[in-house]
Amino acid sequence: MYRELPADVLVPVEDAISCLGFRLLRPAVVLLGLAYETAVLRVLERLSSRAIVTMSRAGRTAAEQIATLRRLLPNLEMRTDERGTATAAVDFADHLRERRADAAHPIEGWPFDDTDEVEELTTSALRHLPRLWEIGVRDLRS
Repeated sequence: MYRELPADVLVPVEDAISCLGFRLLRPAVVLLGLAYETAVLRVLERLSSRAIVTMSRAGRTAAEQIATLRRLLPNLEMRTDERGTATAAVDFADHLRERRADAAHPIEGWPFDDTDEVEELTTSALRHLPRLWEIGVRDLRS
């Protein structure tokens, strides 16, 4: 499944993993967030190519695009277990979007000194990314 992902999604994930190896936690979160925001955009583009959504209505910000994807899920053809994993992937994308915003802004929000948290974000990102990508191959329910 990972080899189907475009380079503009995979490269930031690889870079995030490298950052984590050097305990560069804030850049790792920013890069993971970038990868997911790009993946959400590419999924919406794939759905748009099949006239399931129009890009002009998908929103400009990552939050709007994730919300659009979330709204589309009930209309896509999926088994119950696939719907659950797709929903979890979109929910994780939104959580990661919030953490990326925390990491990218100089406000003292949530600290970035917890290696375990960033390792868990990375593990979760790797677990959810294929499920997120699969949403782009779904058809509308009859």
